[in-house]
Amino acid sequence: MSAQGGISVAEAAERLGISKEAVRRRIDRKSLHATKAVDGTWRVHLADEPLPRTPTTGRMTDDTQPSMIPIAALLAEKDARIALLTNQMSVKDQQIADLTRQSERLQSLLGNEQETTQRLLAAPNAPETPVQPAEHESGLSDAPTQLRSVQRVPRPSWWQRLIEWLRGL
Repeated sequence: MSAQGGISVAEAAERLGISKEAVRRRIDRKSLHATKAVDGTWRVHLADEPLPRTPTTGRMTDDTQPSMIPIAALLAEKDARIALLTNQMSVKDQQIADLTRQSERLQSLLGNEQETTQRLLAAPNAPETPVQPAEHESGLSDAPTQLRSVQRVPRPSWWQRLIEWLRGL
């Protein structure tokens, strides 16, 4: 101890085996007894015995923080977390595969519907004949059971409609 009472922050850090910043934080938390000298520096008042070291990490402990968890427990927790994440990834992979199969099936159905629509639009004057829906392995049909005839009515362009509207004024 110095004549001013207490030791410097650097000395306290060295004795405690921690950084100077950690000593300053402990002073702020009031877990270390310290006084501010006239020149603005902190003087730390320590007990003469050093803090005990933990057997698993070799780090100093103090009463303000819980003791260190043994390394074996941390490794076991890490392994359990990795196993959980691996399991979650395999479930997500299965969901992705299911959605991919469903998407391919829907794209096939959509392609069939587009072909049917194109055939109907290609022959608008042909007599209406019912189209039998194709059956899939799921038992669902591709097309609706009843088709309405599709008739195209030509619509005048916007400028023709504008001229008609102006003539009506």
